[in-house]
Amino acid sequence: MGEQFEITVEFSKGQIDPDRRLVGGFAYVSKSAGKLLFDTQGDSIDPEDLRAAVHDFMKSGRTLGVMHMAGPDGKPVKGGEIVEMAVLAGDFMPPGMSASQEGLWVVAKVEDDTAWKMVKGGLLKGFSIGGRGVRVPA
Repeated sequence: MGEQFEITVEFSKGQIDPDRRLVGGFAYVSKSAGKLLFDTQGDSIDPEDLRAAVHDFMKSGRTLGVMHMAGPDGKPVKGGEIVEMAVLAGDFMPPGMSASQEGLWVVAKVEDDTAWKMVKGGLLKGFSIGGRGVRVPA
């Protein structure tokens, strides 16, 4: 078992659709201009490791949690559902797309009324991925 981590990235500008309650943006950026990025704890996720984690997430469900809160059953408090997701990196970069940023692109539908009010009010303003990982010195 690795240590728990959380990484937060704001929604992309113009990627909130109030009519359909959709929010979108990078949930994580692994590389920019070919260089691996590090978070405030000095951690990074290699794009291929990120891809493997996304595959596991998609198998377990597509729950959009709310601020890493867990309910009485230990499962994330559901604010909605991930409706689109792509790891934009390496050999699976869409043709014609700039490889200047590699990472995880997400679009989510916010179904919970309270969570949607939090998005509109600016309290929820980005994606935050969480999980467990093993620190390996770079």
